[in-house]
Amino acid sequence: MIASELRFADYYLDFKHEVTKEITIGDSLPDIRGIYSYLSIALWMLFRHAMKRMEAEQDKRFFLSATCDRNHVIVSCRFGGVIYSDQEISLIAEVAEKEGQGKIESQVNEDILLSVALMKEMGMLIEAARHEGCNEIIIRMAY
Repeated sequence: MIASELRFADYYLDFKHEVTKEITIGDSLPDIRGIYSYLSIALWMLFRHAMKRMEAEQDKRFFLSATCDRNHVIVSCRFGGVIYSDQEISLIAEVAEKEGQGKIESQVNEDILLSVALMKEMGMLIEAARHEGCNEIIIRMAY
């Protein structure tokens, strides 16, 4: 599914031609629990968020890896562009940890917040960080 969403993202020519991509998806990843159409939407919103952060910036690097441990498929999405502020990381963490979602108050990062809220609804664990000059979203999905 991750590979399919990335192929779909390549229909955006700037993502296809201007973004340096490094994709590592492990072999034989187990099927995750949850509704695949929700995951598809959540991943797409995450990728679009990354594209928007890189849009007017020189740093157009996109790294995605998918591996698994004994309990989770772990997806790490790192991307250049406008780096997250401490406030943005806190806001993403707040949505990722909140019980029940109510209204998302921020319009600045609405795409990533909606993506995180949807993944949270599916029981996924989400973290946001800055790593080596990039933004990073780490998703842990039970299988």
